[in-house]
Amino acid sequence: VPCPTCNDGFSYPEKFMANVLNELNVQFKYHVNEPWTQNYIYDFLFEFNNRKYIIETDGALGHGHKTIGIRTIETTLEIDNIKDDIAKNNGYQMIRIDCNYPDGHRFEYIKNSIIESLSFIFDLSKITWNKCHIQSLESNFKKIIDLYKNETRYLDELEEKSQIKKRTIIKYITEAMNSGIIEKDIILSTNPYKNIPKNIKFIKGDQYRNT
Repeated sequence: VPCPTCNDGFSYPEKFMANVLNELNVQFKYHVNEPWTQNYIYDFLFEFNNRKYIIETDGALGHGHKTIGIRTIETTLEIDNIKDDIAKNNGYQMIRIDCNYPDGHRFEYIKNSIIESLSFIFDLSKITWNKCHIQSLESNFKKIIDLYKNETRYLDELEEKSQIKKRTIIKYITEAMNSGIIEKDIILSTNPYKNIPKNIKFIKGDQYRNT
């Protein structure tokens, strides 16, 4: 079972960046893996003022810093360059946030990196930075389980409310069921009521008719 405090598969820098974008009311895609990305995954993708952007939160692993498994430092830099080229060739401007923070200075370091990297796009003066920090310490695993316990039982609703991919939500709920945190039940894939046209009204017995 994941630690309910931190071990949910999402890093602090990613959570921090997501919370900043939420404060800016920016609609974004998270952990983007689409045909054009050529099997690479991008942290954040969004459009703003008719321009397309990708944000990568570059931590201590890879990016020319520490090695990852059998990958050398040179290989990690080469991967970054390939991802940058793919993004550019598909009309995206790549923004890399330096998140290779020194011990004990995570919050201030990442905050300053975001200000330095994004001030040319956004007005960041109204960001509640401490709120973003506190929210970034919360567990996405716990968030999903709390939503599920509060009767949000459909994957499409859970994804919409949490902005977490369905495959990750299924993993969290399955782990919670297998560990006894929540009762075992069928994971419902889609809320059928969302798919019913607006000109349909319900009558007795959950039947419906055209209006």
